[in-house]
Amino acid sequence: MPDEVRNEAKFLLRHFPSQDDVILAGRIEEESETLPIGVMGPVFSSTFK
Repeated sequence: MPDEVRNEAKFLLRHFPSQDDVILAGRIEEESETLPIGVMGPVFSSTFK
């Protein structure tokens, strides 16, 4: 893979959450029953299914 493509991919990926960020968001949603989650219900989960 050319360096230019690799550098562009790294630049774009900085805008996406890491796996740890998503797991943390799931734990926060699961532990807080007072969050105004909306009509869809919880979005994240701290477990993989």
